[in-house]
Amino acid sequence: MKIDKHPLLPHVFMLGPEAADKILCRFDRRSQRFVLVPDEKGFVGAAGAEIDYVKAVREAQLRLKKSFAQQSQKIRYREGFRTDDFEEYRGVLQVDDDLRDNVRGILLYGLDDGELALAGKYADAAWELREGVVTAYQHIHQVKQALMLGDAEHPVLQRFHEIFAVEPEPESAEALMVTLLRNIEDTGSEISRHISDNFSRIWLIDHVNQNVVGEVYRNDPLKRIFINLKRSGAYQHYKRYNVKCHFLCTRYKLNDDVATILHEASHAAINTRDFFYLDSREGHRPLNDELARLYIGDMSKKKPGALSRRRKR
Repeated sequence: MKIDKHPLLPHVFMLGPEAADKILCRFDRRSQRFVLVPDEKGFVGAAGAEIDYVKAVREAQLRLKKSFAQQSQKIRYREGFRTDDFEEYRGVLQVDDDLRDNVRGILLYGLDDGELALAGKYADAAWELREGVVTAYQHIHQVKQALMLGDAEHPVLQRFHEIFAVEPEPESAEALMVTLLRNIEDTGSEISRHISDNFSRIWLIDHVNQNVVGEVYRNDPLKRIFINLKRSGAYQHYKRYNVKCHFLCTRYKLNDDVATILHEASHAAINTRDFFYLDSREGHRPLNDELARLYIGDMSKKKPGALSRRRKR
């Protein structure tokens, strides 16, 4: 059963499916059980004191409204603005709370001109990442156009057939094409909205887990994309350029960061999850070898490809 924190009360939990009314509970550590929180009664809080639940909820709602009014008067995300929609605000606060637990800090609150002016030593990498967003949109638009023209020899289709080691019959091939086109279009639209929004919802962070390259929260009303800056190709390029090889460095290619942006945008657009990660074709864990292992039902976490937090492709 899905368990979520209550958006207003930190020691109350909500049990139940996403689309249904929730059961409100607290967790009793002594008995190691969830205990119902009746609306008409109080409950014992974390400090052991009796709390009037109805009064606590009313006070929390007032604090939330006051907090919303204060943030909605601000202009930029850096200053604390999040949304003009009160219902969205609850969800944004939950994501912000989770984000604080997972990052050492937020380096840039977007890739808009105002934030880029504050980027300091990260400016070059930030500009390259912003360019990568535009390149990602161009790539996905080109693929969509080629597939809509019915190019049966397109590399994307060839790769699909190679991955699954089968040539689908016409009916399955058509269904696959329809699904692929719809997902590509939705992902392209998501990236387009980021561009139209002046890249202000693509934030650069310093993540606690340095295996994380990019991240999105499926329940984020703002559909922000968080890039772990120091794991990006752009940052690594400028770090090498400034410290080691100077003019001998080759021109940075956006391939890795474009892949990250496409990957994260597809999560927000298509509502997908990550179940395991794979290297590229040139990596130490070729895609076909990993799929062959998965086909026989080997999902051991000890295997290199399963459920590891690697660079997202």
